[in-house]
Amino acid sequence: MNKAFIFDMDGVIVDSERTWRKYAKDFTEKLFGKELKLKIGSLIGVSVNSSYDKAKAFGFKMKREEFQGIFDKTAFRMYDMANITAGIDALVGFLIRNNFKFGLVSSSATSWISKVLQRLSFADKFESIISLNERPDLKPKPDPDGYVETMRNLGSEPSSTIILEDSNSGITAAKASGAFTIAFTQNLVDGYQQINADSKANNMEEVIEIIKDYSLRK
Repeated sequence: MNKAFIFDMDGVIVDSERTWRKYAKDFTEKLFGKELKLKIGSLIGVSVNSSYDKAKAFGFKMKREEFQGIFDKTAFRMYDMANITAGIDALVGFLIRNNFKFGLVSSSATSWISKVLQRLSFADKFESIISLNERPDLKPKPDPDGYVETMRNLGSEPSSTIILEDSNSGITAAKASGAFTIAFTQNLVDGYQQINADSKANNMEEVIEIIKDYSLRK
């Protein structure tokens, strides 16, 4: 049975949630309108397709293809500006030395994931990458489908898998998969409160220590 470590992307590998808030804070209001934006609520951890479905349920009229194109244009600029999370290379080095297989499950589009991967020194280490935005056969977070599928791809079981997440929808999905779930706080937007994770880490150094402690307890 393989050991697996599965990453979320936004807010974990890349500090994108805060970058969205800083550089594109008026984007969704201009796109949806003030009233509709309030009805939709937070889109943290929500895929573009799911965002569109939520908006459409409240009467949004734009075609999905046009909506995706507008989001893509803004996202590509944002990912160029967003910082890769400090300390992640140290975490990856630790995981490699301890024989973990790597997976990535993101609500973002494949093109957005590729934009981030080209900035990583360890991109070739991922043996399973899933964009839930483009897998209609898998339910989006907070359902666990993406994580269950990734464990299947990596040949691991929940008992031998650790997931690093930041959003509550992602944490809920990770927990529902049965894997040990770490809530990552370093890149959270102000005021965001995480719930129900098995452990919490403020930075990548703390993630490493949690993995060490968890491994000793098994």
